Amino acid sequence: MKIIRKEVHFKHKIFKVKMLIEEHSDDCWNLFNLIGTGDFIFGTCHRKVAKESLTGLTKNVKKKVNVLIKVEKYSYDADVDLVRV
Repeated sequence: MKIIRKEVHFKHKIFKVKMLIEEHSDDCWNLFNLIGTGDFIFGTCHRKVAKESLTGLTKNVKKKVNVLIKVEKYSYDADVDLVRV
C-alpha cells in the first residue's frame, strides 16, 4: 500500500487519504482495519461498454466510472484476500 496524498481537517473532522493498493498483497487486511461503518469510499474503475449501431455493428468503448460508496457493512475474506463493502 502506498499513500499518494492525505488531507486532515480537524475543524470539520475530515480525514482523506489517497492510496495505491496492489492486487495481491496484505494491503486488503490493512484496509479492512482502516474502514469503519459510516465512512465514504471513493473509487475509479474502467468499464467496457459495447455500443451497437443501426447497421448491427458493435463498437467497444472504454468508459471511466467514478463511484462513491457509504459503508454500511464490510467483511474480509482471507482465503481470496478480499474486502467486501
